[in-house]
Amino acid sequence: MVSETRYFRSDTWTVNGLSAYQLGTSNTANQTSITAVGQGSLGVTLTITVYVLHSSGGQDQIASFNVTRSSGSGALLYTGTVNISQTSLAGTDAIMVKAVVTVGSDSETAYFVTEQLGAAQLDAATWTFYLYISRYYDKIEGVTTGSFIWGNSSFQSRIINFCWSTVSAARHVVGDGLVCIVA
Repeated sequence: MVSETRYFRSDTWTVNGLSAYQLGTSNTANQTSITAVGQGSLGVTLTITVYVLHSSGGQDQIASFNVTRSSGSGALLYTGTVNISQTSLAGTDAIMVKAVVTVGSDSETAYFVTEQLGAAQLDAATWTFYLYISRYYDKIEGVTTGSFIWGNSSFQSRIINFCWSTVSAARHVVGDGLVCIVA
């Protein structure tokens, strides 16, 4: 079993037909964000949805949660957890995370994707998300601006305990000392 920290990175790539930000095992140096703006003193909601992204481009949702920041100004670190069930994967599957920041009726979306994992399964685990959310209310203009921020050492939005396994090979003696490796 592999247990990783996966970072929301500021660079992009295309995996299984999806052009998205990288969800990689190391961080980047460039701060990036998505922003929504709404009229009035409003809360900022970040919705996170996790999918298996197949090589065909098809998607299967495996988890979702949201966090809301209702007051205050500036950027704060929020955490959220999801219980991932053991999920079978094809070697060409990747994991995609959809992040949507919402303020009032305005929203902005970013997609993040791993490489093709070469994995047989996601292992049952609790993933912990560390997510930076900013909120600013301008009293003069009467608007709230909310952002999800990631991509550098100051804003290390990430997933802890991202667990997966490869196919383990089994050795069988088939006769006369011959060994067959079955994957």
